[in-house]
Amino acid sequence: MSIRVLKRPEDIHCVAFQLILVVAYVSAFVLYLHPAFSGIDTSAERVAYCLGAGLMLGWCSGINVGVNFHNHVHRPVFNSPWLNRWFGRLWTVSGGWPAQYWEHAHVTVHHAELLQESDWTLPYRVKAGRWENPYWYALASWPFRYAKHLSRDFSSGRGGPDIGRTALKELAFFLAIFAIPFLIDWRMAIGLWLYPAWVANAMVMGPGMYAQHADCEIETAEHPYHHSNTFIQNAFNLTMFNIGYHIEHHAHPLVHWSVLPDLHERLKPRLIEDEAHILPFGYYRAGQLLCQRTFSQRAAERWAVQHPDYVYRKRGSPQLVSSTGD
Repeated sequence: MSIRVLKRPEDIHCVAFQLILVVAYVSAFVLYLHPAFSGIDTSAERVAYCLGAGLMLGWCSGINVGVNFHNHVHRPVFNSPWLNRWFGRLWTVSGGWPAQYWEHAHVTVHHAELLQESDWTLPYRVKAGRWENPYWYALASWPFRYAKHLSRDFSSGRGGPDIGRTALKELAFFLAIFAIPFLIDWRMAIGLWLYPAWVANAMVMGPGMYAQHADCEIETAEHPYHHSNTFIQNAFNLTMFNIGYHIEHHAHPLVHWSVLPDLHERLKPRLIEDEAHILPFGYYRAGQLLCQRTFSQRAAERWAVQHPDYVYRKRGSPQLVSSTGD
């Protein structure tokens, strides 16, 4: 009798992504530590190497935690609870997170309190109810705001009566693993471990969170799909575990990531009727436009445009379609 390790065969992609990233980090460390082999000898060469390699490692770590581990949080990939727990604990370390902390922020806070004042994972509101500058949000969130709010949540018992004690245990485990590169070579650890974690959070996950809910509203009976933005560029979703289908994900968080495109097609008439914001590009273009719109009206207009296939058409009225210009 065969024993299935994975709950769904599609999740082999999630496991492979994590394992390949571990190999990438180990390879980066080995190249740094063996200059006779890598040819990275001088201080200038080490700095240049860390800036380039750390940027790529951070980009992949942001995807690994914010998208890949995110899917595991909602639908654990293994049949074994033990494997889910321990593989999950190791999953987020390179991204600078104890797994339980990220899960708490995403599920207990973000999903449960989406767009409410208590959802501290999203940008702060400033004048006229608008969100703060995306640059400042990305820089201020990790680790500063997250540390403050997580500390308050765990000390107040938000998430359960034993959440504080569990948080301390998970933090101790995380620090024991995260400290290993610093024990080997602290310069390497800063350039190829801490710096990538900052890139993952400030340059990848932060802008992604901003784009997912920018200009959105709390879910109501009248507008059930105004709480998120959906991005349907095929290339983006193909390489990002379908994270662009974000309206669908928040409306049905237990639907497996591989099924989100099919769910999107089933919901399409309702999305059009509710005038949900469906965009024809991915997060990278979205982040660019959201940053540019602080000083460019043209960027603001391009961000606000609706995908032409999702423009609401009232009966008897002509359909007006705006060009994205992209």
